[in-house]
Amino acid sequence: MKCPAINSLSNSYNEEYWNKFASSFPSVEIKENFNSNIPNDILNALVGVLGESVIEQWLNTELKLLDNKKAIDLMQSEKGLKALKMLIISLPN
Repeated sequence: MKCPAINSLSNSYNEEYWNKFASSFPSVEIKENFNSNIPNDILNALVGVLGESVIEQWLNTELKLLDNKKAIDLMQSEKGLKALKMLIISLPN
């Protein structure tokens, strides 16, 4: 990924910080037709920050900050996954 924002977010990733953040949200169960390839820690954090009703739309929206990449596409690589986790931490709630 050659997007400066993705590189910056990925480089700032801290596993311990993410785990503390993600563990502050309860485990959730999402309707059956939702994408099951989303890691539980990310899903729980997104429900906690954004609310269940907008997660699927948010994951599939092109994000200008990330050179119009979709959040769901960031899960394709380790670097993208780290960037996505840092982006979630930075979302206002």
